Amino acid sequence: MTEEEVARVCPPDVYHHQWRELVHYWFSERGQTYSDIGRAARASQTIPHTSGSKSYARLRAEFMEDHGRKPGEVEFYKMTHTHRDGSFVREESRDIVDRAISLISERIRE
Repeated sequence: MTEEEVARVCPPDVYHHQWRELVHYWFSERGQTYSDIGRAARASQTIPHTSGSKSYARLRAEFMEDHGRKPGEVEFYKMTHTHRDGSFVREESRDIVDRAISLISERIRE
């Protein structure tokens, strides 16, 4: 699609002039460069997370709001690398959590 074709389809909850500026940015050299950088970063992920577009800061804040405390590091990793049904995204994720729990248990026993 061309820039003009995309610019014509403005979402109802966005001001038309802001939409045109955004579309223009997407089609600009700078916008394309940042898009390429993001694409490369996503491709280099070996273990994907399940938080989607939510930032880790936002997820931590939501957790604190729901539970009244900060999530532990292992707890947070597990939260961001499992599906809603509790299954891990990849077996490597499960291995990382299991190893972390094992190391923590060893330290507690010492």
